[in-house]
Amino acid sequence: MTSRRKLNALDYMLANKADAAFELLQKKEGELVAPAYIQEAINWINE
Repeated sequence: MTSRRKLNALDYMLANKADAAFELLQKKEGELVAPAYIQEAINWINE
């Protein structure tokens, strides 16, 4: 039988960065706010 090590939250997020980021986006989309420099860059690109 293979034992599986359970990762703590930080280890999971570091090992699964894209999955963790996407999951946070889905669960907290109404609460997340992009930093001003990101918002400005997006506005500049869309001009």
